[in-house]
Amino acid sequence: MSQDIDTLYKTVVRTSICPDVIRSSTHPRNAFYPAGKTRALWSLNITVRNRSISAAPAQNIMSLRNISFFTLAILASFGNVQARNLDTRADTNGLIVDLGTAGIYEGILQNNGTVQSWKGIPYAAAPVGDLRFKGPRPLPEQSSEVIDVSDDALRCIQFGGVSNIIGVKAGPGVEDCLKLWIWKPVSAKKNSKLPVVIYTHGGGLQFSSAPNNDFSDWVGQEQNFIAINPAYRLGAFGFIASEDLTKENETANAGLLDQRFAVEWVKKNIAAFGGNPNDITIQGQSGGGLAVITQLVLFDGKGAPFQKAIARSIQRGATFTIAEHKERNNKLAEILGCSGTTSQIACFRNASPADFVKATDSLSMMKSSNGLVFGGFLPTIDGVTLTDTVTKLLQKGKFAQVPFIGGHVTDEAAGVTPKDVSRVDASIVGQWNLSASNIEKALKLYPVNSSFGSASGTGNFFLSTFDAAVHANAGFGEGGITCSERVANYAFSRFGPKSGTWGVRFEAPTVSFASPIDDFPLAQIPHSADNSYLQITECYGRHATLREGARP
Repeated sequence: MSQDIDTLYKTVVRTSICPDVIRSSTHPRNAFYPAGKTRALWSLNITVRNRSISAAPAQNIMSLRNISFFTLAILASFGNVQARNLDTRADTNGLIVDLGTAGIYEGILQNNGTVQSWKGIPYAAAPVGDLRFKGPRPLPEQSSEVIDVSDDALRCIQFGGVSNIIGVKAGPGVEDCLKLWIWKPVSAKKNSKLPVVIYTHGGGLQFSSAPNNDFSDWVGQEQNFIAINPAYRLGAFGFIASEDLTKENETANAGLLDQRFAVEWVKKNIAAFGGNPNDITIQGQSGGGLAVITQLVLFDGKGAPFQKAIARSIQRGATFTIAEHKERNNKLAEILGCSGTTSQIACFRNASPADFVKATDSLSMMKSSNGLVFGGFLPTIDGVTLTDTVTKLLQKGKFAQVPFIGGHVTDEAAGVTPKDVSRVDASIVGQWNLSASNIEKALKLYPVNSSFGSASGTGNFFLSTFDAAVHANAGFGEGGITCSERVANYAFSRFGPKSGTWGVRFEAPTVSFASPIDDFPLAQIPHSADNSYLQITECYGRHATLREGARP
């Protein structure tokens, strides 16, 4: 395994990526960084762990290499890197793709003509009317006319009261949103059999969208793979759970089923774009990381239509049962005038999207009579799609047996740690309602030292001035994000396939929409910082620097 990673490092990083990075050192967009350190901005640590857990996880480290996050696309092949002879497609720049009864679609050229893209190909029937809240249904037979998908389709309806988190466009959205975005090298043709990466966007399963993640530049880095970004139902449209749905022979977690349905569509149709239906990697970050890890345990890990998985900055969230959702559903019924009806779900289907979003958002922090705090609508244990919590399913080994990469960034909690340091202690107490004795225990568990966050390694000034913030950054980061990765990597090390499990920490100083570096010194490697290197987009492009001349 270590030899495979070493070969991958030499082949991909040294010969193709690092030269571009080095040449970009004088680019104006590198103004954030000291001269001569650009190369370090692209490195992260790949740790290969044994499958055996006879020793402590920390002792199972086999090898360590610096590797660019761009090679995660190549890691979709997990060590199987080989050159392919790709011919140019014959028809109209290859922009018209005939998928038979699934439709005929015309895309556009991007990235100076090196990438072809299709933006908003439908993969399922519109989940409107009677199909609201139900699992995805097959797309009806499409007409024989060519459908233009050169412009971004509208986003799924957004939840969480967001409008525009710096660059993350939200807006009202539409219900008819089960569509996907595809990017491929212009030279690929039907028999190219390129690896496929399906990226599930983040946003806590409540907001954001596929159009926020344009992978044309990523695919254009001569990596020879196909990138796909599917939209899926968010918030209560995708994750409401009710006994009424069970009576309709439906399950909870329609949003997860959307994601699975999209992968199955890709498996069926990707050969027409030059992709390999038997070499599919699912990848996601933040809420998308939660989606990926949940896809791994969906249906107890049986029947997964993908071959590899990458989950970055895996969001954590409470998982409730259908019965535990009843009190919130009753309150929602009161707001929408659905109390006393034969079926609350049937009544909810009659509500306008705007009224439904407003009502559900008002209950996002509802506390039930037994003390449960729900937060947004998230995956539910329904006994079919999810038979237990994600953590317990991982601990039982009930997950898809595929190679796995789990990762996080150094300062995951920088965006949620209060910038007013005097409020940090109060924030910790308010977050978990801790007693004085429990606070003392927590502080001992998270000492201020070089292992926690970037700021703790920058000098005594930060250690003395931001002591409480460093504690909070470490505690929030582990509780909300990094613990999920450790649980997943440990489970895969114990029960996963012999082909390997990787742990990743991204530690390149940068900024992200979560917490601009100028606002808070601890936010050097905050949540979503790695996206700046993966995506030259309207969302992250302000801080991305791939190479000289890269578009902003």
